[in-house]
Amino acid sequence: MDVRSLKLSPVDPAAVYNRRGMCWKYLGNLPEAISDLSAAVEKSEYGLYGRADDDLCKAIAMGDCDGDGNYLYYRRGVARFVQLRYEEAIEDLERAVESDRPPEECMADLYYHLGVCEANIGSRPQRAVYAFTKAIEHLLSNHGPPRPHYYHEKAKALQNCGEHEKALKDFCEVLRWQPLNSRALFRRAFSFKALKMFDEAAEDFEAARELEPDDIRFVVDYKKIADFETVTLCPAGHEDQLVYRDPGPRPEDMVDEGLVKFEKLIAEVVDDAPVMA
Repeated sequence: MDVRSLKLSPVDPAAVYNRRGMCWKYLGNLPEAISDLSAAVEKSEYGLYGRADDDLCKAIAMGDCDGDGNYLYYRRGVARFVQLRYEEAIEDLERAVESDRPPEECMADLYYHLGVCEANIGSRPQRAVYAFTKAIEHLLSNHGPPRPHYYHEKAKALQNCGEHEKALKDFCEVLRWQPLNSRALFRRAFSFKALKMFDEAAEDFEAARELEPDDIRFVVDYKKIADFETVTLCPAGHEDQLVYRDPGPRPEDMVDEGLVKFEKLIAEVVDDAPVMA
């Protein structure tokens, strides 16, 4: 399906955006999915996700959430996430964990959406860290495909908690799968800076700028950067999801020097997840 479908189907472009958005979601490209699904909501008279929300509310009110295979709270939580109704989405996703649990293969996605909602609210970063940690645990236990954006979002949440050693570990995991991820390099630089590893921070800042020479957000004024703990480049949930590095052994000439220095720095750090308040 491509943009030609919009010309061939002018009566209901919202449906086309919705279908393409779901295709992006299943391909793991959440930014494109959000863009198309948001367009679907805007172009639909009532909003496809608003209508889905209404239908799910009716089903829940009828008690259908007790039936096997419905997972209505999980579905409504994701629908409300797409509508940016984060607090309501959190309530539904937490309810899903407690009483309407989806299949195990969906749990990583559930916790990821829970973490993204918390991260976008911004006032409870520890809860975001907890949710992203659980998402990664479920992903690994199910031997799921690499999800570098899970680690990226967790690393950003850890920075907001002041946990820079642990944030570095997760940023390095992102860069293991996405060595040209400018946003990960840029954000990792702030953790290096917080740990007074100024040379490493400068290397990451400059590498990010070289990757994004036309984006003024990556231009760093070193006289003023000390005043910033970090800089937000995009909302939570918009990080790159694609893996573009072979998971095999890394060639010697592609060693991430920042990763090597980081591993020496926190060799004794135990990566224990915070307890959800």
